[in-house]
Amino acid sequence: DIVRTGSKFKKYKYYSIVRSDGDNMSKIISQLKNDEEVRSFSKTCLEYCSDIAHEVKKYGGITVYAGGDDLLAILPCETADSLTPFDFVEAANGVFRKHFEPYNQPVSLSFGITMAYLKFPLYEALEDSANLLFGIAKQGEKNCLAVRLQKHSGQSEGLIIPNRNIKDILGLLNSI
Repeated sequence: DIVRTGSKFKKYKYYSIVRSDGDNMSKIISQLKNDEEVRSFSKTCLEYCSDIAHEVKKYGGITVYAGGDDLLAILPCETADSLTPFDFVEAANGVFRKHFEPYNQPVSLSFGITMAYLKFPLYEALEDSANLLFGIAKQGEKNCLAVRLQKHSGQSEGLIIPNRNIKDILGLLNSI
């Protein structure tokens, strides 16, 4: 479990499955008028995938899949530099905006993140992150993060955080 041992949490015994998917991308696609605009959009998607894979690497993670506006990655729950998946979400939102805001459509990212104990089955964490993303984060308002902590004891806790509040969560985590 994540318990206080002196002044440290045992975050090193947990991993994170991070999924993201662009919101309202169909609005961009529907405005593309010709083959040249489609090629340009495809190039933008490729550049985004490259940049987001570099971002995953900066956070000590592994990109499993990056295609179009989708991402599947495995990240530590805390890096040696004390960066968390919440820091990654903030950075990923910036990378996404950099590439897709020039299309003048209201686009955003939604995330599903499962943080699990290292002995928790990977296939279950993968399934859970997909359920969090598509069953919770992309329903309704979108532009948010659905996260669940699957503890060693088998208990789990989850929450939904609008992307606009990620900085508040980071401030809270930094104060612990």
